[in-house]
Amino acid sequence: DKKQYIIPYLIIGHPGETLDDIYLLKKFLDKHNIVVEQVQIFTPTPMTLSTCMYYTGTLPFTRKKISVCKDKRDLDLRKSIILKKK
Repeated sequence: DKKQYIIPYLIIGHPGETLDDIYLLKKFLDKHNIVVEQVQIFTPTPMTLSTCMYYTGTLPFTRKKISVCKDKRDLDLRKSIILKKK
């Protein structure tokens, strides 16, 4: 009889993500009436492909350049876009 809920938890600032991706995500969330209360900014952790992408700015297997956001103000902006109510 216990009520249970699914709470969306998103990570932003992953290597390869652009500001356009954030706006598309926000549009999707709004369209489906999903309210996000928790957003984490990507943190590089040892021994992961994501961390390799973060530090090199490339895809590991193709060496194609990707967008990597390391600016705190830009990351805070991305977070505020996702958390902003309709």
